[in-house]
Parts: sequence; C-alpha cells; structure tokens
Amino acid sequence: MNNKLIVTLPVTLLCSFMLYSCGSSVDSTDTTNSTAALAGNWSFHSLRSGVSPRWRYGNDQIDANGNATRINITRSSNNQDIGEAYTLSVDTNNTILKSGVDTYHGTLSNDDLIVNTRSRNSGSAYRLQFLQKQSDNYSLSDLQGDWHFHTLSSGSTNDWRHGEEQIDASGNVTRVSVVNSDNSVIVGGDYTLGIDAQGNITRTDVASYHGSISDDKTLMINTRSKESGTTFRIKILQKKGGSFTTADLAGTWVFHNLVSGAGASWTYGVDTIDANGIVINTSRFNNSGDTTTRAGIQTLTLDANGVIRRSDSPSYHGVMSADKNYMIVTTDAGAGAYRLKVFQRRN
Repeated sequence: MNNKLIVTLPVTLLCSFMLYSCGSSVDSTDTTNSTAALAGNWSFHSLRSGVSPRWRYGNDQIDANGNATRINITRSSNNQDIGEAYTLSVDTNNTILKSGVDTYHGTLSNDDLIVNTRSRNSGSAYRLQFLQKQSDNYSLSDLQGDWHFHTLSSGSTNDWRHGEEQIDASGNVTRVSVVNSDNSVIVGGDYTLGIDAQGNITRTDVASYHGSISDDKTLMINTRSKESGTTFRIKILQKKGGSFTTADLAGTWVFHNLVSGAGASWTYGVDTIDANGIVINTSRFNNSGDTTTRAGIQTLTLDANGVIRRSDSPSYHGVMSADKNYMIVTTDAGAGAYRLKVFQRRN
C-alpha cells in the first residue's frame, strides 16, 4: 500500500489493517520456517478488476527462504518487464505474506497451490492470483478427462461462467455444458489444446490463451483476452473424481475472492463449516480495511459429484477438489457484480 492510501485511513482502521497484514493475518500466528515449503518453480496466472483490468501469467522460482526470482511474465498489455525479486514468508497456518506489500495475503495448499489477493494502482485495482508448483514431465495425455470449470471476466464485459468439458488424449475439447451469469446456457464450439513438457498450455485458435496444469494433473488455470482485447478472463478447471457428501465440507477454510464489475474488490478471511454445511464467518478483511464479519450464517450442500450450492443464493455454484482440500465458486455479488471465490482447507 502506498503512503497516499495510508494517510486517508482512519487511525483505528489503520491499526486494524496493520494487525491483519503485517505479522499475523487472519489468525494471529507467528511466522515459522515452513517457508521452506515454497521452494520450487511456480507458474502463475492472475486477473485484475477495478482500474486497468488485465491478466498476467509467468513463472517464478522460489528458494527455501522465500526469496523469489521472476523468470518471465506476460501481461495482457504485452508488457514483459519482470520487475524486482521479492521475498515471501509462511506461518504455521500456511498464510503467506510478501515483504514490503501490506495488501498482499496468500495461502498455501498441499505445498503446490498458492492463492493470493492484493491491491494495485494506489488501492484502486484488485488482483487475484494463482500459483502452481511445476514439474517438467507433462504430456498431452495429462489433459485427458472430464473437467468442471469456473471463469471470471473483467473489463468491457464483467461476468462469470461455469460448466463441464471433456478432453481427449489428443487435446480435443468438447464442451458438455455452460451456464452464464446472464442465465444463458449456450455451449459454444469445441476447440483444441496443446501442452509442452513444462506444463504450458496453449490453444491453437486463441493467441492470448495461456494455461498451466498442476503437478498432480488435476487442476488447470488459464487466462485469455476477449472482445478485441478489452475483456480479460481467468478460468479454473478441476478434474472430476471422487465421491462426496455434505459432511466433507466440515472444517476450517481460508477464502480469497475477487469481485469484477460494480463494486470491484478483493476479500479474504476464514469460514468455519460444520458437517451439515452450516457456514460461520470467523474472520474477514477486505481491500478497504473493513474487518466486519458477515452477519448470520449460510448453509451449503455438496452432492455426490462435488458440486456445491448455497440455499439462499441461486447463482452460487462451486466444486470441491477430488482431494477435498480446496473449492472454487462463482456467484453474483450484487447488481452488475460477479465473484470468483477460492476456499483452501486449513484442517
């Protein structure tokens, strides 16, 4: 956060902000040497809402002390300036902080997925970023399977989509179903993907498309431009698998979300969910420094295929990962506002 933003914050809000983002995050735990879990090569994709919406993707190399070196970056503006090296730290709850960036907050899952939010442009732009630890042994057949997907778009058009796709061993993608935020269900045409040994995914008919796949080959994330480069989209695909019941929701979950369109923003916090799907918001922090938790409770259901619904929100649609450690959700966030939310299991 820059000095201009800090000056405008009330004293009580600034103190709260510093408590949450400069040492303990949501849960007041001390930093430990679990930072070593960050060591490796990471592929990242991010989406920005608010002022100057855009996408980014690239690769970072992080050592066991959290020192990160940017290998490459591509932005939707075609700017490829890699910027400066940076340093991350991880505490006992796998909360990630970035040295010198007060608004940065992330969470590490299973040592191979990082999700984080932060502000840019003096607090007027909002970013959600995914980092996946990479190996170098990928092949086209790794894309094969049945996949759930969720997308969020920011820019000239703001919306979400979710649906299902099938991919064969040659990278040919068949769209099975699509639900759009305007309630249309146009499936669209099929397409073909390619992949290299490092897990970089391309689409033959969309030059701006770039994706990556996780080292366990169950999660794909990609970004692309639409509408002549004025709309920017991030897409998360989860491989189908496993059997689920609502009781699988039980636990403590860290969440990060990004809103595009009206009221663009980011939020992170902690939700506690019981075996009946009842959600209590334990803590919450947003880009304006508000730490007010949500009033009341919500109730979620989880069907046998891992699809999540919320009883009081018809637009709410999520999917739990096959290992039951993270959930991806899209939902309306008010009139003209659209949300992508990621839950990562703490226990």
